[in-house]
Amino acid sequence: MDNSLFNTSAIERKADNVYTTLLHDELVIMDAVSGEYVTLNPIARVIWDQLERPIHLEDLITRLISIYDVTEEICREETLRFLSKNLFKII
Repeated sequence: MDNSLFNTSAIERKADNVYTTLLHDELVIMDAVSGEYVTLNPIARVIWDQLERPIHLEDLITRLISIYDVTEEICREETLRFLSKNLFKII
């Protein structure tokens, strides 16, 4: 995903054809259209939870930095990597 798209747009998780289930302490997400699935560790799950409603990337980064001891650069890089999965939409 292009970082510039997030500067003025909000992001949220896809609701259509995406199914989730808890498996131990991880969240498993499956896209019923593509058949792809991902398993989210506890940190990725926090991002998933934050995207229940539309949010701007900068606000998401700020929230994550307030929760975790991480630099803005690393937080942004890892968050963008996670958002590159086809489970989110830009609105």
